[in-house]
Amino acid sequence: MTGASGGAAGVLWARARAFLLPRRGRGGDRGSATARVGGGVTALAVMGGIAYAATVCGPAGGAAPSSADGGGSSGGVVQASANTSSETISISAHGEPGSSQKSVRVDIPDNVLRAHRMAAEAYGLPWELMAAIGAIETQNGQYVSTDPNWHSGLREGERNPYGAAGIVQFGVQDLRTGQVGGRLGSAGNSWGGKPKESVEDRRFHYEVGEMPGNPTYFGIDGNDDGVVNVWDPWDNVTSGAFRIAYYANQAEERGSGSVCGSGRSDLSPIECTVYKHNPARWYVAQVLEVAEYYSGSGLAPTSPSLELQQASSTSGQGRDCEEQGGSATQAAFLGDVGEEHRTAVEFARRQIGKPYVWGARGPDSYDCSGLTQAAWRAAGVTIPWVTTTQWDPDNAEYRGGTARRVLEGDLDISVLQPGDLLLFHTSPRYASPSHVGIYSGGGRMIHAANPSKPIEEVSIDSGYYRSSFVGAVRISPDSSGGEDTAQV
Repeated sequence: MTGASGGAAGVLWARARAFLLPRRGRGGDRGSATARVGGGVTALAVMGGIAYAATVCGPAGGAAPSSADGGGSSGGVVQASANTSSETISISAHGEPGSSQKSVRVDIPDNVLRAHRMAAEAYGLPWELMAAIGAIETQNGQYVSTDPNWHSGLREGERNPYGAAGIVQFGVQDLRTGQVGGRLGSAGNSWGGKPKESVEDRRFHYEVGEMPGNPTYFGIDGNDDGVVNVWDPWDNVTSGAFRIAYYANQAEERGSGSVCGSGRSDLSPIECTVYKHNPARWYVAQVLEVAEYYSGSGLAPTSPSLELQQASSTSGQGRDCEEQGGSATQAAFLGDVGEEHRTAVEFARRQIGKPYVWGARGPDSYDCSGLTQAAWRAAGVTIPWVTTTQWDPDNAEYRGGTARRVLEGDLDISVLQPGDLLLFHTSPRYASPSHVGIYSGGGRMIHAANPSKPIEEVSIDSGYYRSSFVGAVRISPDSSGGEDTAQV
């Protein structure tokens, strides 16, 4: 590694090196090793005092305020506090396919930051390294996928398409079938055992801060509640620090080539351990660049704690979230927007899976502008049909509300709000803009793309959509009382 990432790795390793070789605890049982936490207090005692509930079939993110619908959690959705101080930085993609730049959300919920700091302290690691891994993996628990074909693995019972779960994304078994891996590949089962089980049922277990010579697996009880749960943020973050520290220790003792492969002997111990977490050099470089940002800023930007609560309709039922359909998270990023905006997005979401047909305006199929027109019609606002006329906010067919352009040229996701029309020029054969979708929050869009695929919800944070982006139009319904400037 060279450049900024190489410098960050050196600084992080210098800070970690003096602490990484703790005395050996007893492997294979619940040993008596005491975790190192500032002030002489054990990590278990402190973590147990400020632990928070794991999720059950709902968003584990900070994007949806509990008061968004006026009545807290409803419809099986686990709500979280509104994030009022989100912060995004742009870093190099470091060779990741698809783009030369990558946007990374770097604010951290208060209680997740505490978990990172305490877990890192227990294992003698820089907290910035753990926070950077969490940021790249799941926005430190704030990214809950709304794509029914791409779960984020943050909801209890749910894994991503590689079979990983939790804030730092551990490979785990399927909760019901015991299957390891997912439809796109296998993250293995470094968590070990079942993804959620009592400590007493684990064949092996290690205390927080204990470093056995050859751990069987890395999932541990991070908050001393008697349960080892990959979806519990405390367990997940603490187990991640355990795994990172173990491999950094091994790389220091045996060399990176021995731990990460003969072709990676040039990696520092810190780089090697991040590589063990996700074997891609671009991933290592991205993590280290974000860690360097945290280190340079002196203090991580924080957002409100994830005030998670279990929805009564799902609590204790023990069902896998997939059995309940995707509705539990699909409203997670609507945030504090007007009822008409919410209605338009929810209408568009109900059309997911229907076919694209050129010129179709529903109800069984749509083209791109037909879908956005129908969505806003469901909200009581008439908008033009053709994409080029939807781009014209002065078009006479905008009735029941006013339209204005909020972006032109560069795509800035932080400016967007759910319900915005997103316009692109995707075909040189047609006038610009030639395609439109509706922003659904969380950096995603619902659109009818082309005849080769059904209506879908996709991430717009990619090189393709950024390069073809023309602009965004915001609609303010007459009944909304003026401009709606809420952001998610």
